[in-house]
This record gives sequence, C-alpha cells and structure tokens, in this order.
Amino acid sequence: MAGSSSISALLAEQMNLGEKIQSIIRNYKKAPAQRKSKPGYFEGRLSKLQSLWDAFSKGENTIKTRNEKTQMEHTYFKNNFFVKIKTLVVEYTSEFNRKLHASENDTENVHASELDTKHVPASQQNSEDQFNSMLREHRILMDRLDNIINELECVTRNGINPIILPYLTDMQNMHAEMSQTDI
Repeated sequence: MAGSSSISALLAEQMNLGEKIQSIIRNYKKAPAQRKSKPGYFEGRLSKLQSLWDAFSKGENTIKTRNEKTQMEHTYFKNNFFVKIKTLVVEYTSEFNRKLHASENDTENVHASELDTKHVPASQQNSEDQFNSMLREHRILMDRLDNIINELECVTRNGINPIILPYLTDMQNMHAEMSQTDI
C-alpha cells in the first residue's frame, strides 16, 4: 500500500507540473505584444518551461520504473497526459527559440552612433548558455522524433527501422557526447 500512495503522490505531482507548463503557454498566448517585445521575455519563458519539463520528464521516468497496474485508471494514463504535455513543450520551446532569435536579430540591426557603441567580446557564459539552449532544443527534438517513431503503425515502423535506426543511434550518441563535453 505504501508504494501505491507514493505512485499516487507522484501522479499528482505530474498533473501539477503539467498544469504549470500549460499555464506558461496560456500566459504567453494572453500576453500583450508590448510585454513580448521586452528583453528577456522569451529567455524567461524558455528557462521556466525547460525547468518544469526537466522535472516532468524525470517524473515520467520514475513512473516507467514502477510496475503498478492499478494506477492505469488514473487520468494521467487515460488521457495520455505525458504525450500531450511533451507535444506542447516541443511546440512552444521551438516557438520561443524562434522568437528569441528573431528578437536578438532585430537588436543587432539597430545602429547607434560610434560614440554610443562599445565592443564587448562574447563571454564564456554566453557561449555556455547558447550551447545549453541548443542542447535542450536538440534533446526535445530527439524526444519528438522518438515519439513519432513510436506512434507509427507496426508495419510502417518495421519497414523504416532498418533505415532510420542507425542514424537515430548516431544522433543519440552525439547528443550524449555533447551533454558530457565542456565548452
């Protein structure tokens, strides 16, 4: 019974994290254009989304290690909650990254007089942040590709697996190496 209550608590936490992720997206959709144009808006949203996603994904991995069939009646499983949230995270992480890069490009095109300009070399922290951002996006895209493959019909998957699996394995190995490499 103790295991059952711990899985119930874990499922409740997953539902809570999923709601927080959905809340970030709802707030983004409702936010006025003026707020979205402020520096740091998309960075903040990406950071919050990634933090919640990391916790949500970790919770899913913990759930997968449990072998309790009694919990399959929970809304989390009935509504395929993890897949729905994962799809939202992939979609909005990509959108936030696009908008972030677009806003960065807009600020690069602003010309100031030479008196107002000061050259600041790229810092190690900026490079690390950019690398980590790209690594997170890569991880999400890899998860999405894995999800697409898993959703294919068995016949289609059997035909495509010999073609795509070597490339997918190479990409996963590359991702593992990148996440272990220091900049």
